[in-house]
Amino acid sequence: MMFLLFIFNFFASAQMTSKIEMEWDAVPMSSGYEVELKDESGKILNFKKTEPYLSEDVPIGMYKVRIRSIRKDQKVGKWSAPMALEAMPMDLVIEEPANEARLIAATERGRIVKFRWKARAGLKKFYFRLWTADGEVKTALLDKKEIDIELKSGITYYWIVTARSDSGVVYDNSDQAFSFMIIGDRLPPPFEIELQDSNFSWTAVEKAGSYKIQIDYRYLDESDWTIFYQGRQKATKIPFDFLPTREYRIRVISESPTRLPSLPADRQFFVKSKKDFFHD
Repeated sequence: MMFLLFIFNFFASAQMTSKIEMEWDAVPMSSGYEVELKDESGKILNFKKTEPYLSEDVPIGMYKVRIRSIRKDQKVGKWSAPMALEAMPMDLVIEEPANEARLIAATERGRIVKFRWKARAGLKKFYFRLWTADGEVKTALLDKKEIDIELKSGITYYWIVTARSDSGVVYDNSDQAFSFMIIGDRLPPPFEIELQDSNFSWTAVEKAGSYKIQIDYRYLDESDWTIFYQGRQKATKIPFDFLPTREYRIRVISESPTRLPSLPADRQFFVKSKKDFFHD
């Protein structure tokens, strides 16, 4: 009886062990499977599984693996042909871009991104995959450990690298996809900050999705500021019913998910309230 092993995954879990994940085609009328791993010294590791899938921590080293089915009456099928595999402490080490990196665009359109990784000896072919939430961007079979791609800004990208050994076994880290985003240059700060009838306002900044605001106050005989208001909003105006007699300082920062935030814009105002307000 033949088995088709179509996925081998290895993930480093400790210095002396590695997790092996294998999946194979199910055999009709089987109630389970027996998996045998034999190392170079002849030591055998044996696992029984009810599903055509194995995930186990094993000592690092070279193995011959074979599988056979177990019928419901507990009779066993023939062993599959042995297949060589290696459990290793580390397959691939991603160097750049780092996971969840925010890369600055070089132009209005985006930038060239260098993808680079390290791999152990014996891994010479690499399957590279890059995608976004909207679909595939780039796939490539490479014989080098880097690739440069020109990408647009304002988009979150995801990528993985799969390595293939000389023996043809695939080493897959697909559950460890890295992500990064290319963001544009710094937004300009808000300008023309005004205070009129207890309403703070400023001129909208193009491309800004929101504004981060902090308003502080202090009495005339004080040097330290106290926070009066903090918030984040899309509108370019903050209305108040009234402002007590004090000195106020407002700080506004333009924000965008695809651009660097602006430098803060500050302005101070002295307010004399129409309502009586006494400083204790």
